[in-house]
Amino acid sequence: MSTGWMIGFGVLWVTVIAILIVLFQVLKVVGTFINKMEAAEEYSRRSDKNMNS
Repeated sequence: MSTGWMIGFGVLWVTVIAILIVLFQVLKVVGTFINKMEAAEEYSRRSDKNMNS
């Protein structure tokens, strides 16, 4: 095995792991954002009911 191949493989692994971490963070942010949106919709629906009654 040549050192160049080893270095290339290491860089590839680091890149793959970095991409996975970034994807995970983005999914977490999107998940919390969707939850907030749903909660806000639920809240506005409740306040609409209160106004109408």
